Parts: sequence; structure tokens; C-alpha cells
Amino acid sequence: MTASNTALPKTERLELRLLHPDDATEVSKIMTPSVSKWLSSWPEYISEQDARRKIAKYQKNTEDKKALTVAIYRQEDNLFIGSLSVGVKPNSPSVGIIGYWVGEEYQGKGYLGEILNDFVNLAFTYLGITTLEAGAQIENHASFAIMKKMGMKPIGKKSIYVSSRDRDEEVLFYGMTRSKHCT
Repeated sequence: MTASNTALPKTERLELRLLHPDDATEVSKIMTPSVSKWLSSWPEYISEQDARRKIAKYQKNTEDKKALTVAIYRQEDNLFIGSLSVGVKPNSPSVGIIGYWVGEEYQGKGYLGEILNDFVNLAFTYLGITTLEAGAQIENHASFAIMKKMGMKPIGKKSIYVSSRDRDEEVLFYGMTRSKHCT
């Protein structure tokens, strides 16, 4: 299975597509401080050129099966609204780390909850992982609600280095196994 021939999930409102350099324009428009404050590797603002570079890295990691990163599109108007990604944990090839975000104006509309379980099933298969983890800052209650909706359970806190803010931040991690998710 390669990324380019993998069927990506769709719902009535949403469609997942492999992240493409053409998405850089929209990424640079909707990556705002209120979105990036919850993300460890995205700056408050990103230029279109920097977004293209970041997307190229995500594309390579997806083709190399080190990650699966997709764009979320709203079907009614073909609009890019955010991204989902699972990266294989370095030195733990059976563990994936999930990240997700949607632009400010698309939050609170149920988009992530609508598409996330199908994406997670695909990520388990595409990457061959058996465990999925996610982390969020202690104050990020919306992200914890998403993790719980996926069936994840708390696994512990730790301090992680956040490159976009050049500091350590305390993060609460959740996790689940493939067998628990797919039952």
C-alpha cells in the first residue's frame, strides 16, 4: 500500500486528501496564534513558502511510511479546513503519535469527531502501528474531549520541548491500542 493509491476516508461533509503543496496558501491563512498555541511544531504565523517546505516534509514522511498526514476538506465548498497526522514514534515503530488541527472558524462544528475514527483506522493499517498516543497541554480541554471520543485513556504527564515556542511545556498524554479502537 502506498500513499498515492490509498483510499482516503470521506463523510457527508468532509473529505481527506493527501497534503499537497497547493494547500500551503490556505495553511498560511488559517494558522493563527489561537490555533498554533496548542501545537508543538507550528509557529503563530507561517508564510506560504514555509508552509510549502513543511508540507514537502510531511509528503516525504508519508511516502516513506514514517507518517500519514492528510488535509481535511469541507465538501460543500471544497475548502481546506485543517489537517490530521500520525507519525511513527522514533525508536518505537509500533507506536504512532497523532496530531490534529482545524482553523478557528471551523472549530466547534464536530468536524474532527466526524472524520477522526476513520482516519485512525487507516493510520493503524497504513503505518502498521499497534498503539496510538496523543498529547496536549493541560489547558487544552477540547483536545482531551477528542481523545476521549476516540476511546483513548490517560497514560501520564511529561514535560516536552515545544520547538515553535522554544520551551518545555507540561503535556498530558492519552493512548489506545489498535485492538481497543477497532472493537
